[in-house]
Amino acid sequence: MRKLLYLPILLFLISCGGKGVEGQVGQIISIAAEENLEETNVDYNWIIMGQPDGSLLSPKDLKYKNNGQEMIFTPDYPGDYNFEVSVTKFGDELSSQSFFFTISDFTEAEEEEIEDETAKEEEWLKESLDDYGQVEEEIEEEVEEEIEEEEIEEEEEEEEEEEEEEEEEEEEERKKRKMSLLKKV
Repeated sequence: MRKLLYLPILLFLISCGGKGVEGQVGQIISIAAEENLEETNVDYNWIIMGQPDGSLLSPKDLKYKNNGQEMIFTPDYPGDYNFEVSVTKFGDELSSQSFFFTISDFTEAEEEEIEDETAKEEEWLKESLDDYGQVEEEIEEEVEEEIEEEEIEEEEEEEEEEEEEEEEEEEEERKKRKMSLLKKV
């Protein structure tokens, strides 16, 4: 009698499996096995039943959530992928489900969009670098002008100091002459 109960559940679960869900290379795909509400503490065993010849996907690349009820993978090559999950309890299989995926590479339109986006980013970067170059040139010119102004100011200060020294020397000479004249008188 127990086996008769499992047969309708098994047929129901198998019929709920996916049929050729489409995706793209590099897209993260999540699959959830149908939960068996009548049984608790069940194990979910995921198997890669089929994959494209160029795919390097292995069981170690599969990630699991919710005690294995949900499996996550990232297709690495275009083609058909087939997964099967066995729901077991104490080693006895309660049900199995199959999931099929058809994975494609980027379409030409998507590739063109990516190329356009890349070209826009490159143009933006070039413009930014050009702007940076102009700003850098302006800063260099300002620095050179400031240096020239400082040099001119230093020269003017030196000239003023020399003039002051000459004036002081002349004043000293005058005082000496006056003193000598006064001594003579």
